[in-house]
Amino acid sequence: MKTARGFVLACLLSALCGVFPSIASASGLQVDPLMITVTNYGDLTVKNTGTDPVRLSLNGYVWTQNADEQKHTEDSAAITYFPKVFSVAPGATQRVRVGIAGAPANLERAFRLYVTELPPPPSPELQQATGAQLRVLTRIDLPVFQVLPSAGPAVAKIDHALATAKGVRFVLENSGARHLAPSKLVVTAKDASGATVTTATVDEWYVLAHSERSADLDLPDGACAKIASYALSWMPTVGDKALATATLSSPGCK
Repeated sequence: MKTARGFVLACLLSALCGVFPSIASASGLQVDPLMITVTNYGDLTVKNTGTDPVRLSLNGYVWTQNADEQKHTEDSAAITYFPKVFSVAPGATQRVRVGIAGAPANLERAFRLYVTELPPPPSPELQQATGAQLRVLTRIDLPVFQVLPSAGPAVAKIDHALATAKGVRFVLENSGARHLAPSKLVVTAKDASGATVTTATVDEWYVLAHSERSADLDLPDGACAKIASYALSWMPTVGDKALATATLSSPGCK
């Protein structure tokens, strides 16, 4: 079981952040699991490890991506969850049922499920406080996948490179039936003689089934003009077996 990271809920559209003289601590929430894979239905548990009751709401969206838009979500009736709004007492655990409408297929479908802490009702203590207070709320963003157990694996490929204003962009492709988990791209830039100009590691996020995403590398000043090629290894976050490797010619400088 892992603890979700708290965040200031849009900081009241960011404009009010400087208005409040103090910020309250976020409620302690734990969720298990942090990623859900189902054929039809699965369970999620939410535990309140704090000292105050918390109110939560759930919202689910279909999730797609491409090289230009890495995370696109839209409202979808395909993902269902119950309860949608609930309270959890201190030390208590709430079970949530999560399901995907429609028969599972050999090509994975991807969704995002947001567990969002709601502001508590105003209390007399807060109303009598000498200064206004902004409560720090928690929002947990969970990936949800639906796929048949018999579906094939993910298939990683480093597709091509494009010049950017700051360096280079590599396009990563997954032509397989399942998503690729967060990973890293290890880059070695070489000049025409094969000498190393610069090296870097770019952290990567999910790459969905039959999708692509981009990895941007900012280059040091003057380095781009010296680079003739890139040697790339797409590596899992844990482990030393490459998902894919490639040598790409430099696309030049913008």
